[in-house]
Amino acid sequence: MIWFNRGLSRAQAFVAALLILFGSAEVITAYRHSFFWLRTAEVPTFTGIGAGLGLCYVGSGLLLTLYRRYYARAAVGLLVIDFVGRIGIVAAGLFPVDNPRQVIGIGLGTLLTVVFAVLILRWSRAMP
Repeated sequence: MIWFNRGLSRAQAFVAALLILFGSAEVITAYRHSFFWLRTAEVPTFTGIGAGLGLCYVGSGLLLTLYRRYYARAAVGLLVIDFVGRIGIVAAGLFPVDNPRQVIGIGLGTLLTVVFAVLILRWSRAMP
């Protein structure tokens, strides 16, 4: 993979790939309003917000591949926007939490956002 030529470790490249993959899934979910067993509100407001949050995730993955401290911290900023947005869509009722599957889905997704942000912050210290 070309990412390894830029100084990214295998773990960093893997996380970048996951961010891009999961972000793409969020964008698709925003338009389809369902992903596996999860469902979202079928309103234009969620479509826009959900797609925007997915693009933040994709952007974080792409910024991480640039292997520069400034870009890594910008990637963390996008993940913070995603974190706040997830809380906002639940608080606004755009992501129903009426059954345990929904709660587990949004909880795990939000936890992954935090884990990715912490990892990127740790890695950014060693970046040029």
